[in-house]
Formats: sequence, C-alpha cells, structure tokens
Amino acid sequence: MILCGRKLWDGGGGNNHAIEHYNETHYPLAVKLGTITSNPEGADVFSYPEDDSVTDPLLAEHLVCCW
Repeated sequence: MILCGRKLWDGGGGNNHAIEHYNETHYPLAVKLGTITSNPEGADVFSYPEDDSVTDPLLAEHLVCCW
C-alpha cells in the first residue's frame, strides 16, 4: 500500500495516512520509496512499534508482489 508519511515536527510535510494505516492494521513497517535501490539493505525502513528506523535484511522478499 502506498500512503503519505508523517507530518514533520513543525506541522509540515505528510498528512499521517501511514500512521493511520498502522493504527488500523498494526502492520509495523514502512519503506520510503525513494530509498529503494538495487541494494535493499540501504533502504529507509521505519518501524512504528519501535518509533525508529530499522534495517530489514529481507526487504527484497517483502517487496515482492504476492498476487
């Protein structure tokens, strides 16, 4: 699912749709699309439960479409 990111500390930026999605589904990770490259370990992955950036060594597998 592609959603907007968080609002910045000053109220600017995104509209918090990703946070609303997390609160509804409890799906823990979000990936900033512009950071996905041929080296998926370098992607910007955010963990909502940890409220911090994390590394997802299985990101390439997690990004494969299943349907």
